[in-house]
Amino acid sequence: MVGAALREVRHRDGPYLMENNVDSSANFIVGGQIAGEQPRLFMVYAEGNFIEATPETPYFQIGETKYGKPIIDRVVTGNTCMDDTVKCMLVSFDSTMRSKSFGRFPD
Repeated sequence: MVGAALREVRHRDGPYLMENNVDSSANFIVGGQIAGEQPRLFMVYAEGNFIEATPETPYFQIGETKYGKPIIDRVVTGNTCMDDTVKCMLVSFDSTMRSKSFGRFPD
């Protein structure tokens, strides 16, 4: 429903928004639970498509994935405690910042 609404707004109002320099893109994280079912979590992109968090990948990687995501993939599971998850995310972020692609290498 969220994806369909995003596509409708972009189709209906996109030209007006563009000519007035309004960025009509939006991403949403939508989560919830239907009675009797497991909770689910989705990231819905501006184009209306989505990805779902799964037991194998219980997180969403936003932005550059080349350097930081492999670290997250090796450490974070559905059973990883919050303290360890936060530490992993910081190492992942630091790895991306220090990569050659960002033009910085530590001395």
